[in-house]
Amino acid sequence: MQWPVESSITKLYYADIDLGQNFDWETSAFILVAKKEIVRDLILDPMPPWHVSNRLLVQLPVFWETAILICRLLRTELYDRYEEKKIQTDVPWPVDGIALNFGRWETAGATDTGAIECHGHAHFLLSLPFIEQCDDSFFRTLKGRQEPNQNYCRANAEQMERERLLSAEMKQHRVEMNRLNEKMDKTERRIESVLSYLQEFIGPREF
Repeated sequence: MQWPVESSITKLYYADIDLGQNFDWETSAFILVAKKEIVRDLILDPMPPWHVSNRLLVQLPVFWETAILICRLLRTELYDRYEEKKIQTDVPWPVDGIALNFGRWETAGATDTGAIECHGHAHFLLSLPFIEQCDDSFFRTLKGRQEPNQNYCRANAEQMERERLLSAEMKQHRVEMNRLNEKMDKTERRIESVLSYLQEFIGPREF
C-alpha cells in the first residue's frame, strides 16, 4: 500500500521543516510492506529516493498523520470484517503499538558498534485479533503471521541492565573490593608492627 505525501499535508505548514534528502512534493510517498518473517509486523518506509533517518522521521508531523491514517484504515477494515461475519464482540484496535529504532538498532547488525543510521522505517505491531481475521480475502499477505513481535520494552530493559546497571554494579563491587584490600593491608601492617614490638620486648629466647 502506498500513500502520497501531498495528499495529506499542507505545503505551507512544512515551509521551515527539514523533510530529508531527495524529497519531492509530487512523487514522495510512504509505502507499507510486510516483513519476510512470519511476525505480526508491518513496516512503513519513506519510498526511495526520498531518504529520512528515524531521528528525523519521528519528528515529522506527516509521518504521524500517515501513521494515524493507517491505524484508522485498518480498524475500519476490521470493523467491516466483523460486520460481514456478524461477530458480536467489540472491534479491537488492530495495532498494538508503533516502534522505531535508532542509531545502530535501526539495522539487523545491532551489535555492530560502527553501524550508522540507515533509511528510516517504523514498525506497526499488529494485534492478534486482527491477524486471526486475515485470510485469502482479507489482507492475504498477513495470513498466518502468528509469531509475536519483538518486545522492545523488554529488549531495552535487558540492554540497559547489561550495559549500564550491571556495569555500574560491577564498578561498585570493584570500589568495595579496593576498600577491603586497603583495610586488609592496614590490618597486616598493624599485626607486623605488634609482632615486631613483642619481639623487641620479649627479646630472643633459647629453647
